Amino acid sequence: MKTTRPAGSILAPDDLRTGMYVAIHAGMPLRHATLEQAATAIVEAKLADARGPSPGMPLLVMSISLPFVACGWLQPGGQIAGPVLLDIRRYSLQRVSRHFVNTIRNFPVLSASHTAGRDQAATTSAEHHDTTTDTIA
Repeated sequence: MKTTRPAGSILAPDDLRTGMYVAIHAGMPLRHATLEQAATAIVEAKLADARGPSPGMPLLVMSISLPFVACGWLQPGGQIAGPVLLDIRRYSLQRVSRHFVNTIRNFPVLSASHTAGRDQAATTSAEHHDTTTDTIA
């Protein structure tokens, strides 16, 4: 009988499979021999946070070479961005449900022209508000 872990369970390295969707549950600090190694790890972690997906973002597992996992992260509209290379000694991963993946995939993507139109409307509204204030004063 085959058993599967429910969505939301922390995955062991042996449970990872290509084609599955996971999310970063939490980062785990590594022990460092020297203060310099610890400082380097902090800088690397901050750079990774600035470039990559945040915890909870669905990641498609594309390749596994333990302890490294190559993923792409799911964008609204269904595009896959990346690569995201994770060292699973530093991150705990959890499976995400198909419903969660479909919610992100089906999330509406605003086109550049739609966003520009919304920004223009906000600017025009703000300008109108400023002239109205000037007229009253």
